[in-house]
Amino acid sequence: MASFVVMQPPPEAGANAAERTVFVRDGFSLLALIVPVLWLLFHRLWFEATLILAVSLALGMAGQYWNMPGTVTVLMVLVSILVALEGNNWRLAALRRRGYAEKGVIEADDRSEAEIRYFAGGDLSEEPSPPTPVAPTRKRRPARSAPSGGRVGLVGYPGEN
Repeated sequence: MASFVVMQPPPEAGANAAERTVFVRDGFSLLALIVPVLWLLFHRLWFEATLILAVSLALGMAGQYWNMPGTVTVLMVLVSILVALEGNNWRLAALRRRGYAEKGVIEADDRSEAEIRYFAGGDLSEEPSPPTPVAPTRKRRPARSAPSGGRVGLVGYPGEN
């Protein structure tokens, strides 16, 4: 099962706030590994896409200048792995900057099941009140006399305080 973070739009979104609720899968993204810049552009992460494109171009130019294509390839794969691992966190940060509020985390097999669980279960922001703690009751044992003989070590015996 995957974890999905539920991001709800700001209150000024109007009556269609439920339609604009976003479910972001937490974890690795295979598509972001394969085409990181396109994945970032698709999710409207303009700054991150520009940064990754600039890093990719700089690595390509450095590889041409120093004639090290193997090293550049490894570094490009590492950049792709970074986007695949952190891309969804960047999405969450961008949504927070736009005013979205995190309402909870839902475990589900896919996004549609996460939506069903969220909207069927109600709002996750209303956490149930914690149960009132009940003091444990102890039965009083009759006082015992101290065991005869000395103690061994620094630790007392059960029932002795």
